[in-house]
Amino acid sequence: MAEWGKDVELFQALRELLDTLNPLLEKMDDTLMVVGSEAYAGALTAYQYLKAANKGGDLDDLLDDLGKRFARKSKAVPTPQPAETPK
Repeated sequence: MAEWGKDVELFQALRELLDTLNPLLEKMDDTLMVVGSEAYAGALTAYQYLKAANKGGDLDDLLDDLGKRFARKSKAVPTPQPAETPK
């Protein structure tokens, strides 16, 4: 019973700590999403400027590498199956 009591006390202490930390962790996660989105948008803008400035083709290798990072992922469109003909 003594060990069980210690387990319950530890559980309660950890639950209180988690309840205190969760709001902070949620705010950090939200901030991380916003910062990541802004960083991506800035990098995409720089990529677009580089593409527009590539008059002589000197940046082709760099743009190819960057283009792979900014390539849109197409969603797979299922191929329609022919309908079965009635026999």
